[in-house]
Amino acid sequence: MTSQSSKVAFLTGSTSGIGRATAQELVKHVSILILPVRNLTKGQDLKQELLIINPSCQIDLHQCDLESIESMKACANTIASKYEAIDILINNAGTFDYQCHFTNDGLESHFEVNLLSQYIFNMIFKPLVLRSSQGRIINFSGLSHKAGKFNLAYIQDRNKSPKSLLNTISLCADSCLYRNLLTFKLAKDFENTKVTVNCLHPGSIKTNIGNDNISLTGKIIAPIFNLFTQPAIEGAKTSLHLALSDEGGQITGKYWSNCKIDKPSELSTDMDVAEQLVAKCQQLTKV
Repeated sequence: MTSQSSKVAFLTGSTSGIGRATAQELVKHVSILILPVRNLTKGQDLKQELLIINPSCQIDLHQCDLESIESMKACANTIASKYEAIDILINNAGTFDYQCHFTNDGLESHFEVNLLSQYIFNMIFKPLVLRSSQGRIINFSGLSHKAGKFNLAYIQDRNKSPKSLLNTISLCADSCLYRNLLTFKLAKDFENTKVTVNCLHPGSIKTNIGNDNISLTGKIIAPIFNLFTQPAIEGAKTSLHLALSDEGGQITGKYWSNCKIDKPSELSTDMDVAEQLVAKCQQLTKV
């Protein structure tokens, strides 16, 4: 990996799991690390930890709730007004709920947290990434995108939302499909620029996703699932490869797994479907 000590990086989902492991390594390679966090107390704890690793790195915390479009837009616009360029943009944050729920925006939570957060930050930071000498956008997705379906009927309609755990799992798969679609559309938009745009499957990793769920189902399944997963640092390897390696600055519009290019589903590369998805995101966010 090449030294990028003068770079500015942005990372979501940094206070736990893969995001925390990513921040712990990324801080060694950048001069400014921008971290949107929901819980500022946890953010401050992480900041102190990162400053021990690299005291010369500037850690810039911003309060942000990924279940609020208003909060995400305010956070992104504040950052965009503060910095000239962003060199590394990593959309790591995600959620998995064992029971379907809707946010205060009236949106299904997987759709808002997993997709709209990526959409809002990618769109608002577009000019900043373009100003980088070699900008990189890295969107987390997942292997489950291959089971995903393009169906936006449920995202604003509680009556059409799935009630069973199996169907709730399908919501997560759908959101991963949407992340791929957004990534490949962005890569096309950034053609003939110095910006690379990629998405990735981090693997089956032990994280805190779903552990905050208060349902009995969540309390039973999360510990069982974590018995069959790898440490968070393993899940950070591919995103760090894309963020810091020469290869990550040369290859764009790909789906990655285990630091290698993998084959995505055919549906996730359909640009007509991607256009429909982006239009819906624009309608909902006004970005």
